[in-house]
Order: sequence, then C-alpha cells, then structure tokens
Amino acid sequence: MFGMGIHTVYNIVDMMFIGRLGGNAIAGVAFNMPVFFLMLGLTMGLG
Repeated sequence: MFGMGIHTVYNIVDMMFIGRLGGNAIAGVAFNMPVFFLMLGLTMGLG
C-alpha cells in the first residue's frame, strides 16, 4: 500500500515536469496511466 502511494506521488511530480513539454506529452502520459496502474496492481497482487 505504501508503494502505491509512492508511485502516485512519483506520477504527480512526473506530470509536473512533463507539463513543461506541452499538452501532447501530458495526453500521452495520461493515456498510459491506467495501463501502468493495472500492471502495478497485478504485480503487487501476484508478488
């Protein structure tokens, strides 16, 4: 549970840096974020 919180904070900070690159970069990260959380949940559930 702590690890998921750290990943969330990491994603927020990452989004702040990517925000400097423009809207298309944010859209690319936001589009792939559900896939990332799905994989994170599966690996934490199996691990």
